Amino acid sequence: MAVAVERMCSMGASLLRHGCEQPVVARCVYCGKGFCADHGECGPDHHDVCSRRVCRRKGRDINSHLEWRRVAGEANDVSACAAEGCEERMEHRCVRCRLMFCLEDLGERRLTEALPGARGSGEDERGLVCEHCTARRRVWD
Repeated sequence: MAVAVERMCSMGASLLRHGCEQPVVARCVYCGKGFCADHGECGPDHHDVCSRRVCRRKGRDINSHLEWRRVAGEANDVSACAAEGCEERMEHRCVRCRLMFCLEDLGERRLTEALPGARGSGEDERGLVCEHCTARRRVWD
């Protein structure tokens, strides 16, 4: 099956107007649309993000999550809960970020779409999820 390759930027296009039509420099890792140098950002490790609001929000979320994970992971290095300000010992792993927390800083959540192989299974799977990962869901849903 042949796939058409976008060669011109279509950002800003709508029903009655064409896009900017500059040459495409990269494809957005979130929506897959090609964009020109004016309508997106080429990041490290091919983390290329177009200027669409939803894609920029996801890009910012990933960057802040990686920084949060680095800082929170330092607590796990000394066997402490990864939740900010908590000094309890780590007991259980968040199924999303994979960091360790005390039971008090985790909550049981529905995970059907989060677990490998669960999509479309129709089963209501549940797991322990930290507050940080719970808050991130609204960016990705």
